[in-house]
Amino acid sequence: MVGGAELAELAKQYAQLGHTKVFPAIPPAQAAVLRQRVVAEQRRGGGGYLMGTAHLAYEWADALIRSPTVVAAAEACLEKPQAEQAEDNTLLVRETTFWTKEPGSGAFVSKHQDVSFWGLEHDGSDALLTVWVALSDIADEAAGPLCFWSGSHRGPAGDGSLLFAERENPHKAAGDRNMLGRAQNIDDASLAPYPTAIVAPMAAGEAVIFSGRLVHSSLPIAEGEPSARIGCSIRYMTSAVRPRVIQNQRLDYAAVVKGRLRPGTGFVASAPPQADLDADAVAEFERVGERRGVVMSDRSEGVLARLQSSRAARL
Repeated sequence: MVGGAELAELAKQYAQLGHTKVFPAIPPAQAAVLRQRVVAEQRRGGGGYLMGTAHLAYEWADALIRSPTVVAAAEACLEKPQAEQAEDNTLLVRETTFWTKEPGSGAFVSKHQDVSFWGLEHDGSDALLTVWVALSDIADEAAGPLCFWSGSHRGPAGDGSLLFAERENPHKAAGDRNMLGRAQNIDDASLAPYPTAIVAPMAAGEAVIFSGRLVHSSLPIAEGEPSARIGCSIRYMTSAVRPRVIQNQRLDYAAVVKGRLRPGTGFVASAPPQADLDADAVAEFERVGERRGVVMSDRSEGVLARLQSSRAARL
C-alpha cells in the first residue's frame, strides 16, 4: 500500500505535469495472474470483452478497479467537486480496457487527449483521469511504452480550458495499425513547448496516472521483444462529471467504486458481474456498449469547435 507521503507526492506531480511517476499498484504475482487471464481470453476468442468496460464482464476486472492502492492513488490526484459538493467522496469508473501489443505488429497509439472524444463535461476541475497498470514488464522504448507531453494538460492557453487541434480519420485505411478508432492525431508543431516523457521502465504491477487532458501516445513494440506488452487503463472520475446530451439524451453508465450516484447526473450505475461472462454480465456489457457506441461516434455538437470557441469553456 502506498503511504500518505507517497500519495501527496503523486498528487503534486500530477498537478504540475499532468501525470505521476511510476509507482507500485498491485503485487507482481497478481499482475501475472491478470496477464494470464487476458491471454487466455484472447486465445479463446473473447478479447472483445476486454475492451471498454471489461469490469462489467469479468469479476477479476471489477476487483482490479477496486484495488486499495489504485483507488487511493486515483483519489489523491482527482480534484474535488465544487464547494457545494465538498463532502462528496463519490468515485466512479467509466471504462476499463486491457491493451495488448504484439512484438513486431506495428500497433501504436497516436498523440491525443482523451477528453476530446469521451462525450463528457464537468465543472472545470480536473475530474477525469486514467490509472494505467502494467501487467507485463516494459523495460525500455523497444517494449512499447506510454509517452506523455508533460504540462500539456494545461492546454495551449495554459489554463486547461482549450483542447489541442486534432486531425482524425473516421475511416481508417486497411493496414493502419493505430489502435485509436478514429486515428486522431495531434500535430508535433503544437507540442513543441512540452517535454516528452517516456514512461519506462515499468515492472509488472506498477502503474502511472495521467489526466484526461494530457496529450499522450504509445510506441509500437519492437520485433525482437520476447513477449507482448499488456496493460490495463482504468478511467476514474468524480461526481462533477456529466454526460453530454447526445441524441436528446443525457445518458451514460458508470461503476460506483465509492459513494453513490446522485439523481439527475445523467449517469446510471452499472451492475457489477456476479460471475465471469455469465448471462447477466454479458447483457450489461452489451447494454452499456450500445450507448457508448452512440456517444463515441457522435459529432453533432462539434465538441472540439465548441470547446475552442470560448476560452471559458471547460471539460
